[in-house]
Amino acid sequence: MNLEDLRLFDTEARENQRIQDTIRQIIYNNSLTLRLLHPPRDPSAPLVHDILQLPALQVLEMHIPEVPGPVPWDILPSLEYLNFTLNKPPDVMNLLGNLRKSKLRRFALMCPYPTSKGDRARLVRFFDGSGLYSSVRSFSWVPRLYGAPLTWEFVTTLGPFANMQALYLSAPCGRACHFNFRHEHVIELSRWMPRLRELYFGGSPCAVGGLTTNIGYHTLAALARNCPNLSLLSVHFNINTFVTVDGVKPNRNVVCWDVGETVLPADPLSRTIIALAASKLFPNAVLVGGALKHTKAWEIVREEFRMFTLSAVHMPLDLST
Repeated sequence: MNLEDLRLFDTEARENQRIQDTIRQIIYNNSLTLRLLHPPRDPSAPLVHDILQLPALQVLEMHIPEVPGPVPWDILPSLEYLNFTLNKPPDVMNLLGNLRKSKLRRFALMCPYPTSKGDRARLVRFFDGSGLYSSVRSFSWVPRLYGAPLTWEFVTTLGPFANMQALYLSAPCGRACHFNFRHEHVIELSRWMPRLRELYFGGSPCAVGGLTTNIGYHTLAALARNCPNLSLLSVHFNINTFVTVDGVKPNRNVVCWDVGETVLPADPLSRTIIALAASKLFPNAVLVGGALKHTKAWEIVREEFRMFTLSAVHMPLDLST
């Protein structure tokens, strides 16, 4: 048998030892990808222990309520992708504490963000000694709750990941805007991670954040310049800053740009200027977002954006007045 992907929906079959033995034999000898959709409620269960001794395991997805102590990841030498759902930030430290010199390239967590200074310091110590700064290419952290705080203090712990190609840090706004980042934060992040191809920073743009943030047209232009391979972008931005287009170098690699629920100005001319400015910045992008599904103004802007991007020559336009 050459099994490459195994999904276990029920691993609580303790009443049938034969089933447990069969599972152990299969995953030890064959499995390269293991998804535990309903793992044992007890993290110290024998099956979990056996999983942590799989020399050929490359992908592990697991949802467990808690991690009682440090996990000996050294015995998973082939692991390349780790996806865990946890309940508390301290469990992240136990989960990752002994991960050293692995081949881990993709890393995903669904867990509250570490908000205390002590938890962030532990995370930094782990990253410093893990060897992951050079190996990880994709990093995803989802907080599980609307309004969960994503702070700049936490983001700074990821600064040394210079080889990062995909960064997903979610903080859905819900009924209120929880995006607390500024122009200088986005610029700093782009300098840390110049190889980024996908950036999902702070959740899809919301209606309120797009009117209050100082992340503007020149912020996105600098981001695109610092990350020339960027292809997917989702970050809050102030649409009212899309008024200057001269001297902007386009990023033709961006093919997906999330505008979320960003609110457009009421003036049709202002919306046309926005479409022109956007076409100068991301000429090959497809605009996506909730606003495009239920807002007539965004449908018009999208069509004008397409018209400008398909045009071989942009008409000179002085927008400085």
